[in-house]
Amino acid sequence: MCGNIRSQWKYLSTIYYHNKKHLPKWLAKIVATIVLPFVRGFYRGVNIIATYPDARLRRTMSESFKELDNNTSIMIFPEKLI
Repeated sequence: MCGNIRSQWKYLSTIYYHNKKHLPKWLAKIVATIVLPFVRGFYRGVNIIATYPDARLRRTMSESFKELDNNTSIMIFPEKLI
């Protein structure tokens, strides 16, 4: 959910509401359109640092170290990679 507004809407409408919540596609698109402004506001408020397992990991690490140098607490949520 750290991408641009279009990618966030596509994720909410196709993956989250349609595939995971099993809503019909037309309803998933409506719900995603209504919910997206609130979700974007939430994610902006919690200051997420995106993590990636590829070459972008270096950017993730530098942002994390910068926050730690500013005495900001960070939380790491590990996920199982397939």
